[in-house]
Amino acid sequence: MDDIETITDNLKIISLVNDTADRLLLNEKKSTEDLDAQTRRAIPALEYQPQSRIKGKLLSYLEETFDEIDRKIKPLTNIKIALSNNNEYRIGYIIATIDTMQVNLKKWKENTRVNQHKWNDEKILDVFDRIKATNKVTSNLIETLKRHLSEGKETKVFKK
Repeated sequence: MDDIETITDNLKIISLVNDTADRLLLNEKKSTEDLDAQTRRAIPALEYQPQSRIKGKLLSYLEETFDEIDRKIKPLTNIKIALSNNNEYRIGYIIATIDTMQVNLKKWKENTRVNQHKWNDEKILDVFDRIKATNKVTSNLIETLKRHLSEGKETKVFKK
């Protein structure tokens, strides 16, 4: 019986390791015995995050959905280019972008209220950075909107 090789004797185990720079590294181990020697306690939390089957599927679904949305949006580029010189289109585009940002801001604010006690300092700082960037973009969009409103006949509607 000692000469019988089991399926797991030469099995290569591949795991994903998340390093501190949020890059996924591929680790290859030569046998299952390496897993026994490497327990969860022996590996720092930032370096080892096993990916569950559900998480893998969810990430796959996200990637597929991103690609699907991208395929739908790409054909609209020509329409966007054709209308880009139309001042009314520009104004509508800017307002729609600001509206979207406002909806996202409300979601971020509610998410922050709900999760503020669960988040670590790094997560809070990340959310703060996003909000600061959104604030800057919002200011730029409003300034651009003002310029477009002063250039065209659209201001007559707002002066009444």
